[in-house]
Amino acid sequence: MRALWPTTSHRLAPGALCRRLLSTRPTSPSDVTRPPSGFVSDAGSVLSAESRARLEGRLSALGATGKAQMALVVLERLGDETASVQDHIQFTAALYDLWGVGQAAAQNGVLLAVFTESRRIEARTGVGARRALSDTWLASMLQQEMAPRLREGDVSGGVEAATECILDRLVVVHVVRVDQLHVHEGQLGVQARSSPSHTCVGDAAVILKY
Repeated sequence: MRALWPTTSHRLAPGALCRRLLSTRPTSPSDVTRPPSGFVSDAGSVLSAESRARLEGRLSALGATGKAQMALVVLERLGDETASVQDHIQFTAALYDLWGVGQAAAQNGVLLAVFTESRRIEARTGVGARRALSDTWLASMLQQEMAPRLREGDVSGGVEAATECILDRLVVVHVVRVDQLHVHEGQLGVQARSSPSHTCVGDAAVILKY
């Protein structure tokens, strides 16, 4: 019979195990591990280290433009296994507000959330960001570029593909210039996202099962 727990040398202390489960299967937004100095929350270490570094660099560069901000969160599922679509919408809306994604005056934030166990993607945008990233465009992009990779188990590839599509879109519609998104050596993860929370007025969510 296979052991339910790792061997003693690799066993997590009960408190650490509970904290990890809570951060990957949160019951409230405050349970989610907040990026300490960046834009990517991945408490379960689903993303590869290389992918996290690239994402932090790209999103740090975006945030430095002052034109838009984007945060990423990778979770297993919500703590309640019976959580409905509305529960997910309310959860990510509250997380968006708690983290203060985007500048409050411009409402230019984007939050991309992946729930790997419940196989769900959610993209939440402030009204300012939605001028460039419409619900229709986001839904089509997530379906074509992100969902196929996630179905194959390539979470890093899916998250990076969606992020690059969003950044490309911001360039195409002249929100930012392509040279502003260039990541210089040593820049990765050094620019912290602004932390004050705010209420996003007129935000919208695109939800997709994969």
